[in-house]
Amino acid sequence: MTAGLILHGASVKPGEAAALVGVYTVIATSTVVVPIAASFIARQRVEPKLIAARDWLSNNGRILTSLMMLMIGVVILGAGLITL
Repeated sequence: MTAGLILHGASVKPGEAAALVGVYTVIATSTVVVPIAASFIARQRVEPKLIAARDWLSNNGRILTSLMMLMIGVVILGAGLITL
């Protein structure tokens, strides 16, 4: 969403905007597409790493969520204090 707002505010030509949207889409979806493609290509090599990542996220998910909420709260508080 932020990328769309920045792109809307920038003075770029429609062709450049389409290219930027394409690049953003490729980068944003790569975090999903790459592990899936890798699991199809080299299942024996990738599966233990994916399982280890899943276990790590399961064990540390609450901490990660708490930190993300704290960071979002700090950003919102900072934005609010700036506009006073």
